Amino acid sequence: GWITAAAWLAGLYGLLQHLGFDPFIWKGDFQEHVSSTFGNPDFFGAFLALCLPIALTRWLDCERDWFLRLADPALWALLGMNLLWTGSAEGFAACLIATLATALLLPLLLASRGSLKASLLAVGMALCIAGASSKNASLEQRLAYSFELTRQAWTETVLMIKERPWI
Repeated sequence: GWITAAAWLAGLYGLLQHLGFDPFIWKGDFQEHVSSTFGNPDFFGAFLALCLPIALTRWLDCERDWFLRLADPALWALLGMNLLWTGSAEGFAACLIATLATALLLPLLLASRGSLKASLLAVGMALCIAGASSKNASLEQRLAYSFELTRQAWTETVLMIKERPWI
């Protein structure tokens, strides 16, 4: 329902951003990275990680109209391309975890032939995400930068607590 509609809107807006048609001036400095309506590629990547498994499970509903079932793979492709365009290492990691969790949990929660197909499709998505992220050097740099930034923040936090434990 609503999350899928939001995924379509955010995905289409991300496509427009990637093509250079962005009606808004964003204050962030994300260069060529797509952030859609979120203003930050990492936030958008996390949203994509939420939406991909939902779109995958909606495909299992055989009572849905045939047009909506055909639209689901188009949504997967749109969200997958947006994930690539975000350049977000965190988004890639979240999508990899979400698709693998879907692949493992879906057959356990829904015992049907369709859930096994969707599980195999989720494994395929996870492999595509892993392959795309392994060939992207800027993702490795962003992940290393993010890790270093987090390490520095926690180091400074520990030092501050040691110096002033009651503030």
